[in-house]
Amino acid sequence: MVYFGNILMECEVNINCYLPHLTSTALIAPPPASVGGFDNTIKIFLETCISEIHATFNSAPHSEGGTDSIAPEKVLKILLSHEFNYQSKGRTKHLHADLLKLLGRVIASGKKIPIFFLFRGGYRVAVGGEPLAHVFAPDITELMLIYQVARLERRIREVYPPGVSFSIVINNGVAAFTNGIAYACTNDYVRRLRQLIGRLGAQETVWVLNQSELGSFEDRMHGIDIVPKPEISPVDHGVVQRFLGRTCTVEEACLKIATYEKAEMVWGTQVRAIVAADGGIFCRQVAHPACLSFRPFPGGAIRVQNGTLAFRLGDAGPVPVFVTPLTWAREQPVVLPMHLALFDGVSAASEAATETARVPT
Repeated sequence: MVYFGNILMECEVNINCYLPHLTSTALIAPPPASVGGFDNTIKIFLETCISEIHATFNSAPHSEGGTDSIAPEKVLKILLSHEFNYQSKGRTKHLHADLLKLLGRVIASGKKIPIFFLFRGGYRVAVGGEPLAHVFAPDITELMLIYQVARLERRIREVYPPGVSFSIVINNGVAAFTNGIAYACTNDYVRRLRQLIGRLGAQETVWVLNQSELGSFEDRMHGIDIVPKPEISPVDHGVVQRFLGRTCTVEEACLKIATYEKAEMVWGTQVRAIVAADGGIFCRQVAHPACLSFRPFPGGAIRVQNGTLAFRLGDAGPVPVFVTPLTWAREQPVVLPMHLALFDGVSAASEAATETARVPT
């Protein structure tokens, strides 16, 4: 049995991409008796994570002495550790030499280590509710990502006091061009995500690189030849429909997959140029031969746009797990309505985002 840590939330989500909104009410129904107090255990765990995030980002980095004598190998060892990267060292060995050179240059400059993390298109697939629905709101998933960044920041500061600059990369141009996901929805997600980062006091370390703020992606795709795939598997057909938010024919799915591949290629060229110009490290949620992976939550090894975060009770407390539409029936999560003050009013229109387009210079 998996307990689904669901922040009390109402999301008007359907195939027409309605905007979701959070509710601040704490008047929630009591959990099922079978839960046995696990709802409170999860809430304490999440509140502890929030406290640790605040403590990390509200403390000044240790800055005594220079950084020239710091060995880049120490930093790379942390980035490659199982806590943050699920690829084996053998599978990333071909990247190590270039990463050490890059880290050496950053350390010599005394600046924060720039890390760019390809996260999602500004939405995720809904689970356990209306089929083919989408969610456009930050929730526990984003909280656990920022918690992971806080853990990384603490570890890096131990060997390199300036720490890191962590960019959450949102490729909503790809989502719009491939799946027709409205910019109004994904840009509003970015606005909320920036509010969440600010409320956690992480804005000096964590920031959002939003694709739609870099100019027209549609113009970049103009003239790109897209040839539909000759065939796809039923599994891939289902994936396409979930990210479209509607049913489609196999023929359309073959075209969508080909479109996505070309769009990712064009976007990849653009974002890698941004990362290179900033002397940064590019990370993905999943294994890729050209870059490191970064776990989006403790133990994570999956694209979080595919579902939602849940919890199992481990020997040491709640353990995050991931539930997708394909695993929902098997896992049979119990929904635990939960009020966390951190999320109160995150979607309020009166709370303007404090950050606009931001690109390294």
